[in-house]
Amino acid sequence: MSATVADTYCNTVGVVDWPILGLVVVIGLAALLWARSLAHARRAQQAAVERITQLQAITVALSEVLHPRDAAAVIVDESVRVLEADAGVVAVVDESGDELEILGNQGFLPQQLEAWRRFPRDAPVPIAEVVQRREPVFLQDVSSSGRGHEWTLLGALPGVRAIAAVPLLLRSRCLGVLGLSFARPRAFNDQDRAFVQALAHQGAQALERARLHEAADRARAAAEAASRAKDDFLATLSHELRTPLNAILGWAQMLRAGRVEPEVVPRALEAIEQNARAQARLVKDLLDVSQMVGGGLQHARELIDLSACLDAALGTVRPTADGKRLTLTVRRADREARVRGDAARLQQVFWNLLANAIKFTRPGGRIDVALSYTGDEAVFRVTDSGDGLNPERLQVIFERFYQVDSSRSRAHGGLGLGLAIVRHLVEAHEGSVTAMSAGEGRGSTFLVRLPLERGPASADAITAKS
Repeated sequence: MSATVADTYCNTVGVVDWPILGLVVVIGLAALLWARSLAHARRAQQAAVERITQLQAITVALSEVLHPRDAAAVIVDESVRVLEADAGVVAVVDESGDELEILGNQGFLPQQLEAWRRFPRDAPVPIAEVVQRREPVFLQDVSSSGRGHEWTLLGALPGVRAIAAVPLLLRSRCLGVLGLSFARPRAFNDQDRAFVQALAHQGAQALERARLHEAADRARAAAEAASRAKDDFLATLSHELRTPLNAILGWAQMLRAGRVEPEVVPRALEAIEQNARAQARLVKDLLDVSQMVGGGLQHARELIDLSACLDAALGTVRPTADGKRLTLTVRRADREARVRGDAARLQQVFWNLLANAIKFTRPGGRIDVALSYTGDEAVFRVTDSGDGLNPERLQVIFERFYQVDSSRSRAHGGLGLGLAIVRHLVEAHEGSVTAMSAGEGRGSTFLVRLPLERGPASADAITAKS
């Protein structure tokens, strides 16, 4: 009886426990999957919060930068750090729109970037293509991209397996590109893509703010420089106009009062005339500059002989050169050649350059003048043994109101207009003027090139472009 009861019990238990056990197993698996899903969701949420926090910190850092290179450095450093990239680069579109310039990089060797400081916008590399298409590129394995191992951020760089390149877009403009490279395959999840694109957006705004800040700095510096130049010019103008005027008034008052001996009268009249001519030339230069600015400086257009213009200029300045005991030599080409332009204006060019050389050459010095013809150009050269120029100032000496020494106690007079007028007149005749010097105290050379006439003559007038 006991055996039967036992068998019956075992059979009963077997019938009831297996379904319950299966249900328990199913519930346990579901609970485990739910727990794992919850943990994954929590990790994803935590990662998202962390990324948001990182992006906020980066935004604060970008808001404090004042220069484009600083903004590029922050973008590269933070993107490389957060995504654990092996290298990163930020390249921006230059002012011409035709080239990209690398402003920030990390992880690249100097020799790897040597040929990529500036490169064409249409270069066959991802960061250039991203700028062209304005769409991001994420390659988790370069070898499977169909472009080959050499399709990396910047040409054929070894050891690159994955890349990410995102355009720096600001409204309808593409300012540049952020590129990241990895030494191993990298699966870019949604958070990675969202983070990089958000960082690129913030970076584009920071770059634009930095550019505007630099532009404002340049404009402010230019305005301050212009204000100082105006003040210096007005002070110089008052001094230059007052000096000959004082001489004229002084001699005139002495003549009126009869305090000049008869034998001194010719010298007094000569002094009055010289100072009046000097003042008239200052006024003429001012009028010329005013017309230059307004674009109304007129030039006759006719065939002229440069040699005759040079003779007229030499005749004007030679007495001054002789008075300083300067050796003035002149060399001319054997053949005759003509240019089309205004004889009076080109004589003004020659006179200004010769007078400038005489002014800055000490007594007993030397001035060499040469007029030659090379190919289809006339070349006028003035070389002196005078004060010379700092090479850093050679680019600005043709600016209006510029003077090597603008102090009130400077050794040489003048308004700083002569060379500006020279450049304007030469360029109005489709020529060029350049200055050269080995340094202060080592003399200087001014070179004027003018195109020779090579066509039928026509008598008309042209207005110089300001």
